[in-house]
Amino acid sequence: MEEYSKVVLLGFSMGGTICLYLATKKEPYKLVTLSAPINFLSPDFGKIILAGWKRSNLSLAMVISEVKEISKKEPHLSASTGEKIRYIVNDIYKKISKEFTGHNKEMLAFVDTYEEISFAAIQEIFKLVKFVRTQISVVDSDILVIHSKMDSLIPLSNAKEIIDNISSNDRELFMLENSGHNLLLGTDYELVFQKVKEFLKREKIVT
Repeated sequence: MEEYSKVVLLGFSMGGTICLYLATKKEPYKLVTLSAPINFLSPDFGKIILAGWKRSNLSLAMVISEVKEISKKEPHLSASTGEKIRYIVNDIYKKISKEFTGHNKEMLAFVDTYEEISFAAIQEIFKLVKFVRTQISVVDSDILVIHSKMDSLIPLSNAKEIIDNISSNDRELFMLENSGHNLLLGTDYELVFQKVKEFLKREKIVT
């Protein structure tokens, strides 16, 4: 196995959070996060969830209706509350996925990747984000945080929280004006590539 003296970590969305996690264990030469979440409990994230709920036109009556329909279609699930809930949530998710991509065109090509929600995976995501948020102060690698003001999935406040709590002497927040969550497919993707290139070429600050 080859070893390198300089390792750069770069990750998009949850990949960025994973990079932050790795940086709490090891010290990479440099670190780049794109649209990375670090706080699912922030008021800004709650606002995005509520806005998405309103756009979906899903009323409580509709959810109750879904419960009844699933019970009719899958009567054998009555013995397993957990399985019934999983079916209900995924059935509702499929109904709002088209609406979501309507407001987030850059995600259209990837919607089939998320045909079903894994509850186990969601639980692990929350555990990871919680750990990173509580341990991020130990990270002191040079870091570039890129986030869009128009991100409708992960609020910009996440990027600011990373910058405010990391211990690096060289930390930069680069905000985009026009892209959505997926910066690499948005209208500013060339700007993202250029900024990352400049950051990687920049001499590391020695203290």
